Amino acid sequence: MKSLSFSTWNIQGLNSSVFGLKSRNSDFMKDLEDIDVIILQETWCRGDVFTGCPSGYREIILPSVKLTSVTQGRDSGGMILWIKSKLAIELVKKDQYHLWLKVQKGIISASQPVFLCAIYIPPLESPYFQEETFQNIEQEISHFQAQGNVLLMGDLNARTGKELDFLESQGTRFLTGNNNLYPSYPARENCDQTVNAHGRQLLKLCRGLALYIVNGRLRGDSLGRYTYSSALDDLVLLSPTEEGLQDSLNLLEDYCQTWALTLNLQKTRVMMFQKRSRSQGPSHTFTLSHRTIETTKTYTYLGLKITTTGNFTLAVNELKEKAQRAFYAIKRSIKIDITIQIWLKLFKAVIEPIVLYGSEVWGPSIKFDFLNWEKHPIEILHLDFCKRILKVQRKTPNNGCRAELGQYPLLLNIQKRAVIFWKHLKTSDPNTYHYKALKHQELSVGKSPLLQLVLRLTVITHTEISQLQDTHTLTHIINTEKEKYTTYWTNTTKNQHKLECYSALNREYTIASYLNTVSDVRLRKTLTRYRLSEHSLAIETGRRRQTWISREDRLCSHCMMRVMETELHFLTECPKYKDIREHYYPKINHIFPQFNSLNQTQKLRFILGEEAKCCHVAARYVSSCDLLRDSQRDTNNQ
Repeated sequence: MKSLSFSTWNIQGLNSSVFGLKSRNSDFMKDLEDIDVIILQETWCRGDVFTGCPSGYREIILPSVKLTSVTQGRDSGGMILWIKSKLAIELVKKDQYHLWLKVQKGIISASQPVFLCAIYIPPLESPYFQEETFQNIEQEISHFQAQGNVLLMGDLNARTGKELDFLESQGTRFLTGNNNLYPSYPARENCDQTVNAHGRQLLKLCRGLALYIVNGRLRGDSLGRYTYSSALDDLVLLSPTEEGLQDSLNLLEDYCQTWALTLNLQKTRVMMFQKRSRSQGPSHTFTLSHRTIETTKTYTYLGLKITTTGNFTLAVNELKEKAQRAFYAIKRSIKIDITIQIWLKLFKAVIEPIVLYGSEVWGPSIKFDFLNWEKHPIEILHLDFCKRILKVQRKTPNNGCRAELGQYPLLLNIQKRAVIFWKHLKTSDPNTYHYKALKHQELSVGKSPLLQLVLRLTVITHTEISQLQDTHTLTHIINTEKEKYTTYWTNTTKNQHKLECYSALNREYTIASYLNTVSDVRLRKTLTRYRLSEHSLAIETGRRRQTWISREDRLCSHCMMRVMETELHFLTECPKYKDIREHYYPKINHIFPQFNSLNQTQKLRFILGEEAKCCHVAARYVSSCDLLRDSQRDTNNQ
């Protein structure tokens, strides 16, 4: 026997709702006639079922697996090998996702035996993928190469594009030894131009162990055709008329019948888009597979709830609720106090992607006004997060809480994502539908919120619209928008009576130093409360509805100076806390020798921890004053 035929198939389940047992399907088995070794992968069966092994073959089964941590869905992997009974091929190694066969050299009249590895590697994002897979395979290949030739077959979920799978021979004549280690191979064709992580690992494997990819190189597949096909998960049919939509549904039905595809009619809906929601029921019914399709006013598509009016209010509120659940889940799972910096990173990595999901679509329709944005559900969530990690009340000024953490409104992130999305559309292949849709929108800019946003940003930053495709220009636009907000924040903060003390700190718009340096939660919380005027001094209790008194009558009850009990009076003037000041002021003055020469207002920066070097002293000083005041108040209440 001079040749041996192998065939490997990813069958995505041994059983199908359409075909039944695939090994009993005549069309499928016709392709496998006279094949010596048949490899079926992703059978999704555990080996205790009837497989339909053809007559004249012996069978090797590699059961599918199911992780205990995966509570839903099917098994992963599973492999069946059918080997002609007359062939002296033996199983030499068996693992979870691959196995090795030894083909004796006499079978193919070769000088060495051939070791065949039938292998399936789960996708990178699958919970079943193990990072050490390629490393283990490399070691096994090296082991079997010492005994004979090696052949790998299967589904590696590897996309290799047209990158070289061998070391270039240029310069090898300068190397001593056997130059046959660097053979030259014919060019490899590949219809798929993409290279993924598994593909890079496979190419590295080939170059390191002198293997080469057969696909796209030898007779039978000299063009390098696609070896995979994607399942159709979601499909949208659009038509300007009712009749046109029904015709499209009929075509879809015919296509599915031709290719034995099934449609999930339970998830199929019809939506009739219009500016205003109809009060009466639908005037037309649509059918598919002789069944009436339900008409609905809302539908969740790709995780985003859309409505017949094109309004995204429901979608935004739903995203807010999902992000809230994620935040509470994180809080429940974390049993220790973590730093403010880690909380901000968690928000950026976990919460923000949830709450801004699809903002490239619904974001541009928002009115880009900082004052109105404060009332938007997305920013309300953002502010609630800021106040929770600062441990202050909900009525604490929004401007102060964001500035304390160096957080800009999420509106700026939405703008950035929208511009990046526009850039993606603009640089896409002109033959794609989304590029054609953008060109159509450019004919009527007034009807496209996305294009209006892009044009507005170009006017503000004095840039040409063509320059937006440049990364540096995009960075310039984002920085300009941040500067615009910082100016707005400075002006509004100065005009808020509640933030008079905060304005006196003359802060830069960045995270306050003490939040990262003061580790004691109690001290940090007290310092935050006095910085943001969330305390029980008369200047604040007097503005509350239940205890309101005029501003000039909010006097300090702890001294005889007859002045308003503001943060400035409490921390720098009130005689009640003279002993505490005499204890801590020298410590601050030791760090900053010019401290004693400053006026009372200028001292607030140091006393309230704005200067990084004296954050700990400031936190202890403010907490000591606060404790003394609270103890006096408790005594009075008794």
